[in-house]
Amino acid sequence: MGDGRRSDGASDHTDHVGYCTEAPGDPLGTAAGLYGPVRTNRVSFAMEPQEVRWVFRVRGSQVDIVRGAG
Repeated sequence: MGDGRRSDGASDHTDHVGYCTEAPGDPLGTAAGLYGPVRTNRVSFAMEPQEVRWVFRVRGSQVDIVRGAG
């Protein structure tokens, strides 16, 4: 278990991650999977009490990350 913090310069967000042994590796692998022909890739992991899903999408030279909860 651990806490994940994200900041975009305008806002901050902190989540508590539980039952998540690959938390750092899964998003990194998802982002790395965008190098090549794949333009959209997804990752999800358990949080308390829901599941979090991130969609990584290539747009030009940038990668957008969209967060959704399940």
